[in-house]
Amino acid sequence: MNREFFGQLNGQPLRDERVDLKTGDIVEHISRSKSRFDAILLDIDNGPGALTDSANRRLYGREGIQACRRALRDQGCLAVWSAEPSKEFERLLVSCSFHVRRFRVCAYRGSKSRSRFVWVASEDKNILPRGGGEPHLSLKTKSKGEKIRPAGP
Repeated sequence: MNREFFGQLNGQPLRDERVDLKTGDIVEHISRSKSRFDAILLDIDNGPGALTDSANRRLYGREGIQACRRALRDQGCLAVWSAEPSKEFERLLVSCSFHVRRFRVCAYRGSKSRSRFVWVASEDKNILPRGGGEPHLSLKTKSKGEKIRPAGP
């Protein structure tokens, strides 16, 4: 698509010598990679909670997110687009040792409605973009009234 239709709209990125285009199963490719990527940008299906293809669930589950974390270099970032918010997905990112920022974004250029979401996650909190919201992870209560935080940093 980019080569045939969109290249002229975004500066022909596939002609850039730094670009290495891979095709195939993204989950398998990420799972075979260790400390390879500075960034992983996922815009698969409608996001982690609004799947139209149930096979994509493996990417947005614990195993898929941990594979993404292993595939990132130090100070790497994972960005995930979604059609809807998901506190459950935010908790998963945090439980996989990521710091997270959530951004509301427009569905398309020129739209005034910020109805979509992008999470940016990294093990290094200092490199996350400013702005956005941090996950509000609810406190759980132990039987004796003592409050505990969910697993994660």
